[in-house]
Amino acid sequence: MDPEDSYLRVRRSVLVPASPGEVWSYFASREAMQHWWGIVRELPEAGRSDGQWLDVYEPCEGGRIMMSVMLDGVRTSYGGRIVRFVPREELRFENDWDPPVFEQPSLVSIRLVGVDEGTVVELHHYGFERTGADAGETHLGYESGWGTTQLAALRALFSL
Repeated sequence: MDPEDSYLRVRRSVLVPASPGEVWSYFASREAMQHWWGIVRELPEAGRSDGQWLDVYEPCEGGRIMMSVMLDGVRTSYGGRIVRFVPREELRFENDWDPPVFEQPSLVSIRLVGVDEGTVVELHHYGFERTGADAGETHLGYESGWGTTQLAALRALFSL
């Protein structure tokens, strides 16, 4: 199955009061991305994390993005290869744990869509059908795990 045809998807979005070019400036480097994507709001409790660390970010197709979260008291890494990097439009990367646990990684896409009020930033996590026999359970885990911490932090950068 082509991951684009995935029926198991996590979707989150936020309206940012800025142009796609202004929003994309926060995708341009690790330092810029760190302002919103690599944030930890609170130390995790009971295995739950409110945010993540951005450990590696190489902003180009073929580059890598690696994050980490605290799971059951252990800092755990995940992420993968950037498969699409189109300025002012989309960042898409493969997503698996490190070391890998899935047959094939899922995909995370962050798209910017210009609208009259600014930019809608859409996060899609999909391709769970590729991950293995427990794809449905994997999807449910990510559905409950994805919050809006990062998207809210991005929006806040333009709401000062």
